[in-house]
Amino acid sequence: AGAGESTVPCAPFSGCGACAYVIFSVAIRPIWQETMTDRSANGVLLIFAKTPLPGYVKTRLIPELGARGAADLYRKMLFRTVAVASRSKFSLLELWCTPEAAHPDIEYCKQEYSLEVRLQIGKDLGERMYFALGHALERCEYAALIGCDCPGLDASDLDYAHARLKSGRHAVLGPAEDGGYYLLGLRQNNKRLFTDIEWGGAEVASTTRSRMTVLGWDWDELPVKWDVDSPVDVKRLQTVMAGSF
Repeated sequence: AGAGESTVPCAPFSGCGACAYVIFSVAIRPIWQETMTDRSANGVLLIFAKTPLPGYVKTRLIPELGARGAADLYRKMLFRTVAVASRSKFSLLELWCTPEAAHPDIEYCKQEYSLEVRLQIGKDLGERMYFALGHALERCEYAALIGCDCPGLDASDLDYAHARLKSGRHAVLGPAEDGGYYLLGLRQNNKRLFTDIEWGGAEVASTTRSRMTVLGWDWDELPVKWDVDSPVDVKRLQTVMAGSF
């Protein structure tokens, strides 16, 4: 496609991966340009995603799937996550991308699900999550953040988080089998939850629990679920969700 042209990506889960290299312009609303709908919304769901670029996403899977195959798998998980989010009780959805939003898969999500697209800001994952949640909580009473790596995430999980945050819980945590978490919901932001943590390590969820305890917060937890990070996870994914991936 020529510069500035909109290119429609393949249908979700088609698996061709042919459009992974297409680049074009995507309109991103500036952070300061908010609407009354944003400010009056009770809660917002933030979807943290990487641009599905070969060699950039799911690098641990490249020896097994190749750079293009790993990117295609991530693309399918992105589409699935956004579809699940759209069925939840969160009426306001935002897709926070890195390193860029000028990509047909991001544009597809934006147009198909009426998402706001924003760029992640920060030097590491902790800084980027802290910034995004802080920005959301300036406009809304509560916010939840999810990634795109959890194939077991369902709209009912998001609805539970929504209900508990709306009821006044300080936080909701969705712990992952590998020691991280696939969801974090907050009614107020605190930098202690995002600093001096080894992101990707096995102590992320336990450290987060400890720091919420120190803060005197009460929180609820979702069931433990697994992420797709390794070749073993891919085999598990193919077994559990045959036909979808």
